[in-house]
Amino acid sequence: MLGQRLSNQVMNVLEILVEAAYSREKHGRLASANRQMEVVRWTMRMCKDRNLLSAAQFEHSAKSLNECGRMVGGWWKQTKPAE
Repeated sequence: MLGQRLSNQVMNVLEILVEAAYSREKHGRLASANRQMEVVRWTMRMCKDRNLLSAAQFEHSAKSLNECGRMVGGWWKQTKPAE
């Protein structure tokens, strides 16, 4: 069940990022993607805690997710409306 939820959450992030790429209103969509990525992080931790992911799998996933988070954060900063 958690594996399916994790898979669905990752697909949601992907959909939001594709929508942001083709949208004029990128900033809000990227913020939404960032929030969804946080849910993915928590779900991954739950999977690790329940021994559904090995330590090596969790480490690889966490590193990849952090890298994606940095990229989305950089994109979000670029789209921030001028004040």
